[in-house]
Amino acid sequence: MKSLENLNRECLMILEGHDLLEPLVRKELINDLVKTIDLDAEIVNTLKKKFLAEQKINDKNVYQDWLKKNSISEQQLIDVITFPVKLKDYCKEKFSHMTQSQYLKRKNDLDQAIYSLIRVQGVHEADELFQRIYEKEDNFGDLAKKFSLGPEKNSRGIVGPVFISKSHPILADKLRSSKPNQLHQPFSINNFWLIVRIESLSEVTLDEKIETAMEKELFEESLSEKIPIMIKDLKSKLNIDY
Repeated sequence: MKSLENLNRECLMILEGHDLLEPLVRKELINDLVKTIDLDAEIVNTLKKKFLAEQKINDKNVYQDWLKKNSISEQQLIDVITFPVKLKDYCKEKFSHMTQSQYLKRKNDLDQAIYSLIRVQGVHEADELFQRIYEKEDNFGDLAKKFSLGPEKNSRGIVGPVFISKSHPILADKLRSSKPNQLHQPFSINNFWLIVRIESLSEVTLDEKIETAMEKELFEESLSEKIPIMIKDLKSKLNIDY
């Protein structure tokens, strides 16, 4: 990247000393990659019209004044408003053929659950509340609102949808091995006793939204491999061996 070749030894050391070198290399690398994507003039025009409408700019003179006030050229503005679309297109062009395998690798991390939760501090209280729910003496939501010690009390115990993989490992195991409407006996996590009932489980399918997410993940993985190599090359050219 030509822009980074202009860095001298002192600049590079200052940037790295302030943890700015990696973000700079990342930004420049992404910009270079995105520049390889061409958009149809019609798409660019539509994006520009949308931006101008959002800014309530409906006059050519007002538009020129806006550019001047913001110290930006029209081409710079076009680069900014087209960047998200170009980035998405780049990810699709380079990584769409890998989304199926990425999805299969990440599937367990993408599955979601909705569950009802009550957490209390004492095992005896947990046992009593569990029995009242199990025997249908009381409504789960009513008891959660009254007794639960976490933020779930504000939603009558309902949590989610959440990614199962983001849950505590003990809770995640319960969720993965459950069926809808299954009520679990109290179990302990982090000094609390939990009562959990599974409301619904959702296995994520490879739809367009997930494909886009997988393409972005693959793109980020490629960046994480390229950036250290680029930084190493920069240091090597400037004889920096730390």
